[in-house]
Parts: sequence; C-alpha cells; structure tokens
Amino acid sequence: MVNKKLTLGSVILLTCIGCNSDTNEQQQILDQNQAKWESLNITDYTLTQRRSCFCVPEVVQPTVLLIKDNQTVLSYTEQDEVIVDKQFRSSFLTVNELFSKVNALIDNSESLTVEYHPTFGYPTLISADIDKQMADDEFSINSGGFVNTTDAVCPEIFTPSFTLNIIDNDTQAPLNCDVYGRFQFEDKEAEEFNLDTSNQCDPTTPIYIGSDFGIANLTVESDGYNIKEIENIHIIADYCHIKTQNINISLTAK
Repeated sequence: MVNKKLTLGSVILLTCIGCNSDTNEQQQILDQNQAKWESLNITDYTLTQRRSCFCVPEVVQPTVLLIKDNQTVLSYTEQDEVIVDKQFRSSFLTVNELFSKVNALIDNSESLTVEYHPTFGYPTLISADIDKQMADDEFSINSGGFVNTTDAVCPEIFTPSFTLNIIDNDTQAPLNCDVYGRFQFEDKEAEEFNLDTSNQCDPTTPIYIGSDFGIANLTVESDGYNIKEIENIHIIADYCHIKTQNINISLTAK
C-alpha cells in the first residue's frame, strides 16, 4: 500500500516499456531533476522513506533518515523510534543514492515509474519491475517528509543521551550519588562516569550523561550493590537535539 504522506508533491509520472524513446525521455527528466537538486546545494536534511517489496519486515517500515554532509548518520522507524539494525541500513537511500538508483533502473528494468518533487527535484517515488517473467522482484521506494536543514541554526542547549534515576530495590531510597559506570555507543569508545558525595551530590537529582545518539549499552555500579547492565538502548535525534532516554534503575544489595 502506498503511503500517501510520503508521495505528496510528486508530479511527474513515467513508465518504461522497453522502447528507446521512453528510455531517452526518462533519462532527460532524471537529468533535469537531478540538476535542480544539485543547484540547491543541499547537504543536510531529514527524509522519511518507505520501501515496498518482498523483503524482511525491517526494511518495509516507514523510516526516518537523518542526513549530514550527504551521508546518513541515523535511521530509525517512524512509529516506534527503533534504530535500524546495521545490516539493513543500506536499504534506505539518500537523495543522491535515489538518483543513482533511478539511473541504473532506466536501462535495467522492464517497467519503471518515477515521480519527482516539484521544488527540490528528488525522487518521491521509484516503482520498478525488473523482469516481468520473474515473480516477486518488483519493488517501490516512497520518499517524503523532506526538511532541508543545511542552513539551520540550532540553539545552544545541551540535551544528554541519558537521564538516570537510581534507587535501592528494597528500600526505594535514591542512589544517584556514589554511583559509577560506563556507557558505549555502537562503533565508539566506551565512556565512564563517576558521581560521589565529595561533589556535594544530591541523591534525588537525576544523573545526566552522554552527548551522542545511536544504540548504546549502559553499566551502573555502586559499592555494596550488584552491577546493573542495560543493553540496546535506542537514542534518536533530530538535526539539532538528542531525544534523551529517561531510565529508571533499581540496584539490588549484595
């Protein structure tokens, strides 16, 4: 089913039926729209994308892409904000990759429909059937929800990756002081944190740590308590700010 939200603004419809005139026309319209896109010098943007195909469930959900310097730095499902697993991230394409996909399909598909955004020129819909004699090879890619952030100015507000509230599992007493631990984001070095009473710590004040987004693992320790480990914490962001994860942790005494 085509996601109507993602196809608003699409204005050009082309169908390839294998003849040279159609192929030439598609190439000309592709070139015109790609030139329009390139003239705008857009390097940073967000985009929502949905693929329809005979594929694994992970690649057919509407997915938000955060692109900086023409590279995808974050992709997560629109509905539940789960970051896309690394093995499936290449299924979601930047605008430049969408143009490359269309260019390859013009000469390598038996049926091709492409729609372009009237202002920005990027492909809002790519629908292709590679070989009509083969089953299950057709697919479509809908792209929309476009926001140009190339010249965006972000307010200087710190938003942490995590807000931790730690309590004693038995007494429910706050333990946000005299705790320490570490966290590690995917493909990055681990970072440590340490809070103690020498810094006039208030045990009821939440702990703010981290300044990144992605999939992270967290370990919290306190003397006299068992270690608490939390894995696969998904922290998303928009162009300016991280969406902080509020985490409540109960430590059990040894």
